[in-house]
Amino acid sequence: APSAVSLNIHQGIQRHEQVDLEQPACVHAAMDLLKMALKLQPFLDPTLLQRVLEICLQARRLDVEASPYDASRYGLGVVPVETADGRTMYRQRQVQMMQQAQPVRRDLLQAYDILLSLASPAILSPSPTKQSTTITTTSQQQQQPNTHTISSR
Repeated sequence: APSAVSLNIHQGIQRHEQVDLEQPACVHAAMDLLKMALKLQPFLDPTLLQRVLEICLQARRLDVEASPYDASRYGLGVVPVETADGRTMYRQRQVQMMQQAQPVRRDLLQAYDILLSLASPAILSPSPTKQSTTITTTSQQQQQPNTHTISSR
């Protein structure tokens, strides 16, 4: 909200600063885990994807329960962040979610590291250049040499 801009100590945050400023207890950071997991999905262990999805759903549930909307008919509770008790409850659930997400976050980062280490040689080393080898043979029936060119990569 425009009225909250002056309360933010980090004015004009740039994308390259995100890693340094990200708060691991933030529900939106937890939901971003799913975005990152889906980018890696073809190479990702399905069990890790399931763990990421569980954290993401937990974060989304907290986000909705703390919103001004009544989602009780969907089986969700209410976290009244406009009260001191509600803010305490919200912080406690954020910390709990962060603690549950830490091993998942670590495992997802490790999966990226593994993929990048496997892909790096292919990305960093140039593709082999096409080479030609000429083989000259002479058959016993022919006195003329036959020249064959074999191309390889």
